[in-house]
Amino acid sequence: MKGEILSCPSCGLELEVTCNEGDSVELKELGIEGEDWGE
Repeated sequence: MKGEILSCPSCGLELEVTCNEGDSVELKELGIEGEDWGE
């Protein structure tokens, strides 16, 4: 399902499903952004 977030059981990496057509699935790595404390 598009937008679904999956977690790799071996490394813990989080991936988002970006395209799901037939038997083909495209995944995008989710980057963790740090907090912006400003100055």
